[in-house]
Order: sequence, then C-alpha cells, then structure tokens
Amino acid sequence: MSENPVPTWLCADCGRPESETGPLTTTTRAFRRPAPLCAPCRHRSARRGGVVLWMLLLAPAVGAWLAPVLVPEVALNPWVQRLGGLYLFESLFVLLHELGHAVAGMAVGYRIEQIRLGYGSLVAAGRLRGTEWQFRLVPYGGVCFGFHRTETPPRTAQAMFLLGGPAVNVVLLGLGWVLDGAQPVADRLALPWIFVWGNAYLLLWSLIPMTLSMDGRPLPNDMLQFWRIWFPANAGSPKTRSRFGRRNPRIGRLAGMGVQFLGVVVLLLAAFLLWNAVRERHPVPLLVGVGIFVLCGGMLFAVGRSLNRPRLRAARDLHTQSLPDALLLPHVADQERLTDGMPFQEAQALWLRSQTRIEQGRAVEALPDVAERLRKHPGCLALHEIAFDVLWHLGRTDEALSALDSARGVPGIGEATRAVLAHHQVGVLARAGRTDEAVAAAERALAGSGDRGIRTAQLDLLASLPLLAAHGEFLTQADRWSAEALELDSSPTIRATRAGVLCELGRVDEAEPLLRSVVAEATEAVDLGLAHLYLALLEHHRGNRRAARREAWAAFCFYPDRRLVERLASDGLASG
Repeated sequence: MSENPVPTWLCADCGRPESETGPLTTTTRAFRRPAPLCAPCRHRSARRGGVVLWMLLLAPAVGAWLAPVLVPEVALNPWVQRLGGLYLFESLFVLLHELGHAVAGMAVGYRIEQIRLGYGSLVAAGRLRGTEWQFRLVPYGGVCFGFHRTETPPRTAQAMFLLGGPAVNVVLLGLGWVLDGAQPVADRLALPWIFVWGNAYLLLWSLIPMTLSMDGRPLPNDMLQFWRIWFPANAGSPKTRSRFGRRNPRIGRLAGMGVQFLGVVVLLLAAFLLWNAVRERHPVPLLVGVGIFVLCGGMLFAVGRSLNRPRLRAARDLHTQSLPDALLLPHVADQERLTDGMPFQEAQALWLRSQTRIEQGRAVEALPDVAERLRKHPGCLALHEIAFDVLWHLGRTDEALSALDSARGVPGIGEATRAVLAHHQVGVLARAGRTDEAVAAAERALAGSGDRGIRTAQLDLLASLPLLAAHGEFLTQADRWSAEALELDSSPTIRATRAGVLCELGRVDEAEPLLRSVVAEATEAVDLGLAHLYLALLEHHRGNRRAARREAWAAFCFYPDRRLVERLASDGLASG
C-alpha cells in the first residue's frame, strides 16, 4: 500500500469526495465557470443547461420565422424569416435523417439500439420500442447506432443502412421544390426555401467523405463509411484537418471573431426592432422579441470572445485516454474474438446502455445486467471491461481492479490487450493516490512486453502520466520511460511526450529543439497541441507575452480536449 494520500477532489455541487462518487469531470455549466462535478450532479447541471440553451437557440428562430405571419404589419427583411426558419428546422431535418437510417436499417435486418440528437452532455434519454433516444446539450448533429442480426452483414445491407438518411433528405429537398409556388401558406412561411437549402446542407455533410467530430471523438460520416465498405483497400486513415488548417490555427481566431460579429449583428437587429416598435406603436409583441434577440446576441458575443481567449479544461480520465493503433486494433480484435458464445454486437449494445446510465449518474443500475451476462459468458473479454468501467465510475476502486484481474484471466488474450489492461490498472491506481502500486504495475507490464511496437506504445502512454503536472509523482520514472521510447521510435508523437517530460523536469534547453521539430513535422492534433502548449509556457517564462499568447492559442485550436490540464490558466495564459 502506498503512503501517498488519496487526492481530495470534491464535487463542486454535492461536496462528496471522488472516492465516493467515482471520477469527477471538469464541466462548464450554463453561465458559470468550469467546476469538477460527479456524474449525478453533472447530469442535473446538463439538464438545466440544456433547457436554457435549447430555448436560447430556438426561441429567436421561432420568433423570426413566424413574425411576418403573426404580425404582418412588422416589416422584417425576408432573409431574417428564412434564416430563422432554417435555424429552427435544421434539428427536425437531422432527426428525420437519423430516422431514415433507422427505417432503412430495420428493413435490411438491423436492430436500432440508439438514436442520438445533438452533441455534448446528455440532457435526457428514454427507450421506445427497444430503441434508446438521447437528446444532448447542443441541438445539432445526430448519430444512429444499429447492429445487424448477423456478425458480418452483407455489404448491400450496410450500404442500405448508410444511405437511408441521405435518401430522406433527398425526398425532403424534392418536397421543397414541389411546395414552391404551389401553396400560398407555405410560401408565406418560406417553407420551400427552408426545405431545399436545409436538406441540401445536410446532404453536403453526408455525401462528401470526411471525418466529423462528435463529443471529442472522430466519427466518419455516411459517405466515408460507404467508401470504406466497398473499397476497404483504399480507405486509408481519415484526416480531420487539412495541411492548411494545421499550419494556420488563426482560422480558429477568425471563427471566433465571426461569432462575435454575428452577435453584434443580432444586437443591432434588436435595436432596429425596438425602434420599429416605438415608431409603429406595436410594443407588446415586439418587445418580447427584442429581449430574446438581446439575450441571444449577448450570448453569441460572449461565445466568440471565449473562443479568442483559449481555455484548456482539466480531466483525469486516465483509463479512457486515446490508445495508439498499435494497442487499440489488436485489442478490439481480441474483444471480437473472445466472446464465449455471446454475440459481440450484444456486448456493444450493452456498452452503449451502460454509458447512458453512467452519464445519468445511475451507473449502479447497469451492474445487474453486466453481472447476469457474466454468469452466462465468463470468458467474454468485453463484458469484463464493461464491468470495470461501471465499477470505476461508481468509485469502487478495489472491485474495478478485480474486474481487470478477471479480464486478464480470460484465456487467449494477446499482448496488446494485456498492455491495455495494465494501462487501465495504472490509471486507476494513480487516480486513487496509490503511487507505489501504480509504479510497480507499470514496471510489471513493461517487463512482460516483448513486441517492439507494443512496448513503445506502452512507454509513451506511461510517460504521458505526469505531463502538464497531472501526476507529478511519476516524473522520475517518466524521464526513463520517455528516453527509452525515443530510442525505440523517433516519431513526432514520442518526441512530443519526451519534450513535455523534459519541460516538467525544467530541462528547457533539451526540450525546445524537440518541440520545434514536432511543430514542423507532426500531423496529429494532440501532438501539435502538446508542443504548442509547452512552447507557450516556455515563451511565457521568458517574458515573451506576445509569442506565448500566440502559441497558447495554437494549442487550443489544435486540441481543446479535457485531457489537457488547465495549465495555461494557472500561468495566466488563458481565461479561467
């Protein structure tokens, strides 16, 4: 047992320590600063913020769309009505797009497990006819998760499932053309224009092969998945950023300025409505709209300003850290292979349901389902990992570690899977303050690693623990781990980790050349974000405030992820 004290991280709402509530997550609540919250408090905060945000986003759109019909004496520009209606109907079009996927999938043998509308924190969830419906904080974007009745569905079935969503948008776009000029009511409400351009926009995002970001995870869109199904040999790995975008983070700053400008436009529109209300002597209906527009414009201006003042949020979810392909791909292959007679798709569906309960702060309700299936399929690797995830989020550290031991006891697991399980174990022990046990577990994992690629990935993951002062107790070991990894592989990822460790050790002269080389050669967002962040800290401590601000903004543009600790804010380089 380690003599290090357990970190006293407390929930900002209920005040309970992390050892009782499970891992805390730094969450930005509506109109408040980021605060560490446990899962139940985080879900309550998301529900409140979701209602406020949905009303702020949709209420002005409803007013702008219906104003020329309900108050015809108010002379609004037709483009205000069109854009308001488009803003309002886009969520409906997204929902119909996902329903198109669901209907097409069920027609070719898919079971629809989850339909998600929006992104960000979970606001509400419920089940209807065997399908879980989720509504998230920001009401735009959606995902449909379905599983075929066979483990390897035919390519035609997969293609039908993927094209069901765009097909709905094509039908709705055609409906817009039919309504144009045929229905006076539809024309007064600008429905033809809204249907045509709203669905054309969704088709653009669906049919141009690209990787989209959903809740911090890269997800391929419909056409990119379709391409991978029919041309797997040419699929390659998706890149989320162009070379121009990687080398020009000021694009993000321009986007922030654009949002601020939009906020100013909305505020000017509010002023125009107020003047019109006074002039036409129709203050009652218009003053409500003025208040909504002022609130919406102020919010847009604040969001744009925050985009130009970077903020990196803290998180300590070590066991969910992105794994390199050298570990992730063999590990997923083991999960698909070692199911003990349980269909792997059923395990995936159970994982989705357990994640929903975890987000709702009801992780304890997921335990009976997992335990029941483990009794029937004790050799299913995925089930043991789901049990570990649920127990870890409940704050039951010892039981979570026992679940990892059970996963290691599954016959036939490969070296990559053992490395992943060891990484989870080290993360849990480190978070619980049991440093000596964590170091011993890390050394045992490295001692049993024979494959060069797997060992390099392990060394890099372990050396990342103390970066940005997250777990400084590993700094001495990380120096040795990162040096060995650099000897095995000199890729930008390894160099970024090594440079970060050297910066934490105060060896700036050794770290700076590595950071500059990473900035010049790296293509991954996390590597560029880490390099720019440490360069910002170096420039700040040298007194070069302008250069430090520039590097800090670049770090935020490349990787504004919760895994990056709030280091810039502590050094005065970002807003709290």
